[in-house]
Amino acid sequence: MSSNARVPPLPPSEWGEAERAAYGVLASETTQALGASSNMTMVLANHPRLSKAYYTLGRHLLMESTLPDRPRELASLRVNVLTQCEYEWHHHVRFAKRIGLTDAEIEAVKEGPEAALWSEEDRAVLRLVDQQLQTWKVDDATWAELGRFFERRQLMDLAFTIGLYAMAAGAVAALGIEIEPGFESREHSLTSGPR
Repeated sequence: MSSNARVPPLPPSEWGEAERAAYGVLASETTQALGASSNMTMVLANHPRLSKAYYTLGRHLLMESTLPDRPRELASLRVNVLTQCEYEWHHHVRFAKRIGLTDAEIEAVKEGPEAALWSEEDRAVLRLVDQQLQTWKVDDATWAELGRFFERRQLMDLAFTIGLYAMAAGAVAALGIEIEPGFESREHSLTSGPR
């Protein structure tokens, strides 16, 4: 454990019923039986009631959301750029690649909504992230533009997705949660390129 880790990961071998039940909100029975390998999950295992609440919202936004995968991942990546959350950035680079974001698009997330390659929809999503995190206000023009591409429930899921990843970034920083070995993205360093 480095000097940054303030809450130690609780390995699955030390989990009891409460920890497994909390993790079960997010994981399948098979995965639940094997336990978790992510440091975030093992740190959350120290507080089963909190982790159950977090996983309940996370499950909705990640697996049951009305929002398509692409805007969700663009939003999560941009949150991680603005908050400088290496842990979530590296995990979401992998998710983004799995759903088809290109290397150029992942790099352009660092530049933000003004990067030349974005569609109008992508640009509106990234602009929402910037406004939510930088001013805590969303202007009417951005909201109207988003309304061209998303219906009401999708917009609600998008706003809460941005909020969840901002909250996660703050917790990761405060608790000193470290990226697992091998999860760093060599092609997509968070510290390289524009912000």
